[in-house]
Amino acid sequence: STVSDLRKKFDKTRKIDAYNRFQIIKKMTKITKKSAKTFAKDFKDINEKEKVEGAYPLAETWLKVKGKGKGWGKITVKVKASILETAAFFWNFESRAHHDTTGDIKRVIEQVVGEWEMIVRRTQELQSKLGFWHKEREFWNRMRLHRVDRNTIVISVKQLKRGREVPTKIMERMIMGKTHKAKENATIRLTKRGEKETKVEFV
Repeated sequence: STVSDLRKKFDKTRKIDAYNRFQIIKKMTKITKKSAKTFAKDFKDINEKEKVEGAYPLAETWLKVKGKGKGWGKITVKVKASILETAAFFWNFESRAHHDTTGDIKRVIEQVVGEWEMIVRRTQELQSKLGFWHKEREFWNRMRLHRVDRNTIVISVKQLKRGREVPTKIMERMIMGKTHKAKENATIRLTKRGEKETKVEFV
């Protein structure tokens, strides 16, 4: 039946996600070089932010709207998982779990640049009726993982900009595509609070 087929597909996807996360964790245990950056500035509080009640039941959320489609936000939550398990969850970019939680209709690793750096693209459907050219929006980003210290891992997601570091083929796809291009910069800081507890901060 259709339901049975969907269940089999879902179970297979979960197994693939679990396997991928396990492989990522194995690689992370071998990281010896620490990041020169602490990312402290990224998490510095800003003035006139507002606390959003009930946005996410188990999270603390702060927002500041800057106008013209720009804004700042910070979400803090504690998860019952080790810091490596939590980092592997976020680094597994194409995971089905991210589709379910973000509403993204596409999540693609365009290029693996280095062991802990990749160029990624995610696509969302726009709710507003802007016409054929703007039915979807894309985010093109450079994603990096940084081991700051024994108890801290940071994942940075920065807007992909033109430059010699971006391969020509990727730049052509990004520029020539008809999908509306959106901008975002985000930093995720993971802090170990126990063997099975991690503090997660999104900015």
